Amino acid sequence: MLFCKVAHSQKFCKYQYVLNEHIASIESNPLFGMEQEFETKRKYFGSSSFSETRLFTGSNNKSIVYKIEKGVWYYKSINKWKLFYDYNTMVGGYITFSKVKYKIKFIEAISIRNENLHKIILEPINISQSHNLQYYFSFTKGILIIKNSSGIILLRKDNFEYSITDDEFDVL
Repeated sequence: MLFCKVAHSQKFCKYQYVLNEHIASIESNPLFGMEQEFETKRKYFGSSSFSETRLFTGSNNKSIVYKIEKGVWYYKSINKWKLFYDYNTMVGGYITFSKVKYKIKFIEAISIRNENLHKIILEPINISQSHNLQYYFSFTKGILIIKNSSGIILLRKDNFEYSITDDEFDVL
């Protein structure tokens, strides 16, 4: 019985995305009424596979299942693994949300606080969109920074202890 419990136990993590100016706050939860701030829940199935809610789905009840192999991220769609993003070649795949298909597009590589990140966007296919969110992606951790077209920045709280500086903002 103990073997079954250990063999089938899963690791759960919560990641909070908070406004840049709130990152150093002692508040452990996203601030009430701040729609931009949110929390994702990640459930690990093994060392390189997990599901994650809220990020990209916009829902706490919907998740995407990912696996990572040698810096290449895949997601599960209708029982098939599809390319999400290849950090080595800077090539993204295609993904569909709410019946809209997106191309995951590499923009540039940057370094913030000794963390190498790839700036990516989800570019809609066959529709026009005036603004795209910019995602800053670590091949080991996932999305660490989100920036909108107004310059509002969300930081993943487990990775940042204090706000992005003006010099770092200029890099973004």
